[in-house]
Amino acid sequence: SSLPKVYEEIEYVQNLGCDIQKLIGSEVTHSTITDGLAKSPWIHFASHGHLDTKQPFKSSFELHDNARFTILDLLKANLPNAELAVLSACHTAAVDQDNTPDEGISLAAGMQFCGFRGVVGSLWAMDDAVGPILAKEFYK
Repeated sequence: SSLPKVYEEIEYVQNLGCDIQKLIGSEVTHSTITDGLAKSPWIHFASHGHLDTKQPFKSSFELHDNARFTILDLLKANLPNAELAVLSACHTAAVDQDNTPDEGISLAAGMQFCGFRGVVGSLWAMDDAVGPILAKEFYK
């Protein structure tokens, strides 16, 4: 409910004509995300992203009921088919320049480290209304 435009974003991605597995609401759990990452060469996250400046490996995507999928969770995942990750969430490519200026630890970097050859992320907070525009323009 905190991302009302996510439905429009999902609809756009579904209309691309690809075989899409959509997870929304209570379907979004650690196990469904881990399974989806392992099976899917392309993924599109449309969620809240959280940058943890004190413990960068705990930076995360917000799941159902405020659960979190962290960079550490990504590192534990087996991703044999990883190709492209589109991260439509806040701060997915942001790093903490003040406390860790020599380290590029972000959700996007975690995706690349785990095998995704291409990653689209955000360096800033994203307004919910930007998600459908991002999807439309990127996939065009």
